Amino acid sequence: MSLFAKFGQIIRQSINTYIVLNLVYYGLVIAGMVAVSHYPSLEQTLRNAVRANFNPQLMQAYADGLLLPAIWLTFANNFILASLVAITLPSLLIPFWGVLLGAGRALLWGLALSPSDPSYGIKIIPHSLTGLLEGQGYILAMLSAYLLWRNFFHPGQVDEPSPRRGYLLGLQQTGILYCGVFTILLVAAVYEALVSIYFLPTLV
Repeated sequence: MSLFAKFGQIIRQSINTYIVLNLVYYGLVIAGMVAVSHYPSLEQTLRNAVRANFNPQLMQAYADGLLLPAIWLTFANNFILASLVAITLPSLLIPFWGVLLGAGRALLWGLALSPSDPSYGIKIIPHSLTGLLEGQGYILAMLSAYLLWRNFFHPGQVDEPSPRRGYLLGLQQTGILYCGVFTILLVAAVYEALVSIYFLPTLV
């Protein structure tokens, strides 16, 4: 069976969980945006906090219009730091950590990126696809964290004889799902860099 087929099989077997994670993730993004509409002072504070945590090299690459460095640094931030280091690695030891962290990240981004300023809202429209793509990458990482410990605590559901075997299966599924995380976040990084460097300046 090809890697693509294995990926599809995992999604089909976990379709209910995958749908729920999508609803939770994007629902929290929307909830954050709604909260900011009621408390506008939160927006600038959170946006400044988000920017303060950005890699200075990443911000400089965008400011200088350096496409390839912008793509690489965006991808490295989203795939290596936000997905692998923040969501998945702790989840190897802490049950369901990735699900909780992914949900918290969704709420934070909804709060920080709510387009309450009309001029900012116009500029953020092209980035809607970026948010959808990055969200899918994080949701797949969240799904892998869920399956890892679901298989451990309920090995019989995946026809495994022990929690250890269930955990090992979860690791295999994580590796397969991460092929999707890699691909989606790479596409998102390319799109975000192209839009930010070549399209958004035309709206100024």
